[in-house]
Amino acid sequence: MKSEELENPDNVKFSYGGADIPVKANSAFKTYDGTVTLKKSGAALLLAHRLGEVWSNTPKGIVKGDRSTLKGVVWSKKYEKFCKTLIPVDGKSDGWDTKTGDLLEIVPLENPLALKTGDTLNVQILYQGKPASPAAVTATYDGFSDSPNAYAYFTEPYGEGEADIKISAPGFWMIRVEYTVDEKGANYEQHVLRLVLAFPVR
Repeated sequence: MKSEELENPDNVKFSYGGADIPVKANSAFKTYDGTVTLKKSGAALLLAHRLGEVWSNTPKGIVKGDRSTLKGVVWSKKYEKFCKTLIPVDGKSDGWDTKTGDLLEIVPLENPLALKTGDTLNVQILYQGKPASPAAVTATYDGFSDSPNAYAYFTEPYGEGEADIKISAPGFWMIRVEYTVDEKGANYEQHVLRLVLAFPVR
């Protein structure tokens, strides 16, 4: 769960309770750091959104840009990222089931803040508010591995975009999905959405 790069600050938004969270770049850890005062008891919902950016496959590899600025483009895709983090305040978790309405969303179908090791969390993936089935749903927790793209759990969704995640250890967990939509934009052919749901497990 280590960051690989610092996103373009102009394209990253953070919020809590409908208000923006000011952040500063931390070059050493490749993160954006900020402070927020949690307003009430229950499940605090922190949101992050990396706005869409177009990247293209070219003879020089995958680089940022499109056919208007690059040569030899094989394909161009718009990449957009979302993150929602649930934190219990005062030991309470009311509101854990609040939906964000993001374009892509992981919705827990049971309280993730009440989980303990050995439990299974049932979630549903929504695209534009409707069930969606990405190719895979992965999950991991802080400290599991330093290897890139290593996950503690892998599964495939079933039914109405649902998936079950086995919680194998205490710690700070994240569930991740990637969902690709064929979408003809002005300068790209597909829209790739990535999403993380993060929460602590005692």
